[in-house]
Amino acid sequence: MKLTEIQKKQMIELKNQDLNYNQISLRLGITRTTVQYSLDEKFREKTKERNKKSYKIYYQKNKEKILEKARGKSKDYQKNKYHTDEEFRKKQIERSKEYKRRKKLENGRET
Repeated sequence: MKLTEIQKKQMIELKNQDLNYNQISLRLGITRTTVQYSLDEKFREKTKERNKKSYKIYYQKNKEKILEKARGKSKDYQKNKYHTDEEFRKKQIERSKEYKRRKKLENGRET
């Protein structure tokens, strides 16, 4: 959450009045973690470390999915890959030739 300069000043003033993070958050209408993150350097560092660890765990669990998306083999890509997939393009060309041939037969002209 992005804080305004006024909110930051109010937060510092309330911290100087020896109020805890919960009281500051209630007075300013901001979450406690946002208040603590902006005022406490140690908490900020711990949070960054925890986020790095959680991403590493997430990456290890979902490595296959992440790599598939990076390679362009996700399901969304599979649905929309017709413009690059050569086999699909060949099938499209064959279908169009077959369609044209049928149209000519219907019109009485054989090739």
